[in-house]
Amino acid sequence: MLRKKIMSDNTVKIIGEGKTIEEFKPWAALLNQAPFMDQQIEKVEIININEADDRVIDYLGKNLFSHCGDMTDVLIPASIKMIDENAFGDCINLENIYYTGTEEEWNEIAIMERNDPLFKDKNEKLNIIFNYEAEESESTVPGDANGDGVVGLSDALAILQYLANQMKYPLTEQQKINADVFLHGDSITGMDALTIQKYDAGLYDTLPVSYLGDE
Repeated sequence: MLRKKIMSDNTVKIIGEGKTIEEFKPWAALLNQAPFMDQQIEKVEIININEADDRVIDYLGKNLFSHCGDMTDVLIPASIKMIDENAFGDCINLENIYYTGTEEEWNEIAIMERNDPLFKDKNEKLNIIFNYEAEESESTVPGDANGDGVVGLSDALAILQYLANQMKYPLTEQQKINADVFLHGDSITGMDALTIQKYDAGLYDTLPVSYLGDE
């Protein structure tokens, strides 16, 4: 499963739970429709949940972030083997690439044409930080009940499990705050799980959807 979400701070997180380049291509066909083209994205984080898994994200599709002129920072894991044509085309303000691998590994990535912002000789302000280790901090994203940084059906499940057995399926205090998306400010209920399901289905654009005391 591959998940993508635009967060409220104009950060895109693409989280992989196991995708080889072959398995990723059907999803890449969707990416060829440029789902992020010309959006107000400032930061991109591409993350593998389990780096030890031999099925990680290793391909970034054609036109993926083209014309995202506000983008300044991108986190790219060392698992990436290919960046397809125009994936970062016209990202004219890209300044920092945080790469988790070595400089030698970066130079081995197959970067297709029309990705000028990824090259120092074509992007004078580009700074590539090699061997980058992301700082771990607890997610504060509304709806992110399981703390993985994105909002989806797994968060609704985490809430339902917590409600069924808090000892077996505990949530941290921050996760409880994140989970409270319906009448935010009251206790966690099944309505929070239902609200996240509706958000995942596209019925809501933002979370929380209501606050305690709203009329």
